Amino acid sequence: AVQGKCDTAVIDHYKLDLKEGDSISIECFAKSIDSRLTPVLAVVDAKGKELASIRGHELKDPVLQFTASKSDSYYLTIKDFLLEGGPNSFYWLRVLPSPAVEELTPSIASVNSTLQWKGIGQTNKPGTPRSTIDVSSGSFAIPENPVFAWQSSRIPLL
Repeated sequence: AVQGKCDTAVIDHYKLDLKEGDSISIECFAKSIDSRLTPVLAVVDAKGKELASIRGHELKDPVLQFTASKSDSYYLTIKDFLLEGGPNSFYWLRVLPSPAVEELTPSIASVNSTLQWKGIGQTNKPGTPRSTIDVSSGSFAIPENPVFAWQSSRIPLL
């Protein structure tokens, strides 16, 4: 994980050494942390060829799934969509060695009950279409008088 800031007309690069078949999820938090950045993430090879990319927007931060086709050094790039950047164009970037949880279900629960939850994500294996998968699941008890707090499903409570 890293914190960064996109400067005007600059592309940030991060080196990723991956083995053949390694799947990663790259999460970029920007809008959800009140940044002005509209991030564009890409994975490129050593020759600069773009292998995967995604752009965030006003309502959702991007999550990029990537699976290495061979053992090699790859580069993660991040830039502002309009290349504006500046002091308010900050981000949190997190690379995980598994599919990312993009949604938690159900989104509502009854008090004084046990909630069965499921984390849903996306997979992107070479040669296959992108598909929805169950990333994780579990249960927890909802007390009679629960304490409520706003919490994004993708930002851990610190």
